[in-house]
Amino acid sequence: MLRHIKWSKRQTSNKQRSLDSYFKVARQAGNEETGDIDENSVAINPSPNESVIEAEPALACSENTPSTSSEILLSPIDYSDPVQFNKRSLSDEDRLKLLKTKWIPSSNSYIYPKNNQNRRYNKSWENDYSWLRYSPSQDGAYCSLCIAFQDHPSENPRYNEFVTIPYNDWKNALGEKRGRLALHSNSERHLKALEKVVSYYRFRIREGHL
Repeated sequence: MLRHIKWSKRQTSNKQRSLDSYFKVARQAGNEETGDIDENSVAINPSPNESVIEAEPALACSENTPSTSSEILLSPIDYSDPVQFNKRSLSDEDRLKLLKTKWIPSSNSYIYPKNNQNRRYNKSWENDYSWLRYSPSQDGAYCSLCIAFQDHPSENPRYNEFVTIPYNDWKNALGEKRGRLALHSNSERHLKALEKVVSYYRFRIREGHL
C-alpha cells in the first residue's frame, strides 16, 4: 500500500508534540529505529491513491438549514463515525480503519449543530490536530489514536474525554491555557497512544502489510 515511507528522527527537549500529520511515518532503507517521537515527523504519507478517507454522511442536511445530531442517519456500521470503535476490543483492521477514516460533510455549506453554548464544531481544527475525529451521531469529537490504543478508563470524566466520552465544549476547544485540544494532544495518555501507533505502523511495515 504505502509506497513512499521515510523514517525521520528528531530529538525534542520536552514532551510537547503537535500531531499535525501522523500519517507521515517513516521508512528508510533497513527500517532504522528512531529515537524520541516528534508528532510533526511521525506521520504516514499516503501514496497518491491513498489518503485519510473522508466519508460522506448517510444523510446530508439542507444547505440553508442547520443540522442536528438526530437528523443524521448512520448505517449500523459506519466506519466514518469514531463512536463505532468505542468501548470494544479492536482488531488490527479496525485500528487501520479508524486511523485512516474520518467523517466529512457532503457539502462545504454544511452547518454543524450548535451546542448548549451556542457554539459549533469547526472542521478547520482537523488541520492542526489530525487525530481529531468528529462523530455526527454524538455531535462530539474523539481522538483516533487514543481510541485505537485505549488504556483503562478513569473515574475522572476529563481523562476519558475524546476517548469514551465525546468532547463538545467547543467554547474551550482552543486557547493557550485551557484549550482542550492542545491539552489533550500533550497529555500523557495521548503521547502513550501515539507511541503505540508508531510501533503499530512499524510492525505492519516490517511485516509487509503497509
